[in-house]
Order: sequence, then structure tokens, then C-alpha cells
Amino acid sequence: METVFQITAVCLLVAVLAALLKKNTPELALVLAATAAVVVLLVLVNTLGEIISFLQRLLDAGGLPQDLFVPLFKVSAIALVSRIAGELCRDAGENATAVLVDISGAIGAVVVSLPLFEAVWEILQSLI
Repeated sequence: METVFQITAVCLLVAVLAALLKKNTPELALVLAATAAVVVLLVLVNTLGEIISFLQRLLDAGGLPQDLFVPLFKVSAIALVSRIAGELCRDAGENATAVLVDISGAIGAVVVSLPLFEAVWEILQSLI
């Protein structure tokens, strides 16, 4: 919980600084925002270990194959990265590029999810 407050404080500070910088040097404001995004993601990577450990315990208790959960992690990562990149593009005034990032994130999520769809399809075929 402390991490959330620290990240929020850093992001608010970056937002204020970026707003001040946008008037004279908008490209520097974008670099500042992108740097803050990278720093926050690096801080959150440490927290990700706790989540993965918990999910691993759930997998072990449920007896489900780990291969079914790997796509879920990948989709989550794609969603986070494409969302951040899209917003940075929007902040830079590049709405068309932001839409392309959003579309590529959606397509990437579908492609990564194909093993799950195949597993569900095999289960359905075995029931028929």
C-alpha cells in the first residue's frame, strides 16, 4: 500500500512538472512522462513477484496446467504496455498513433490468447 502512495505522489509531481514544461518545451514534457512511466513499471515489477507466487500456489492447489495461465500474464502485460504507450502518444498530440498502439495491443492480446481458445476448443470437442 505504501508503494501505491509513493507512485501516486511521483505521478502527481510529474504531471505538474509536465504541465509547466508543455508551455515552452512539449517534447521535454513527453520525455519526462515516458521516464516516469518506465520508473513506475520498474517499481511494480517487484510487486509482480508476489502476485505470481500467489497464482502459482493457486495453480498447484487446483492441479491446472501452468500453460493455461501464461497467456493471461501476457495479455495483462500487453494491456498495460499498450495503454501506457497509447496515452503517451495522446499526450504528444499523436491521436492516430495512439489508436494504432491500441489496435496493436488488442491484436497482440488475441494472438497470445490463441492457446487458451485452442484448449477450450479441445475440451468442447471431447464433450461431444
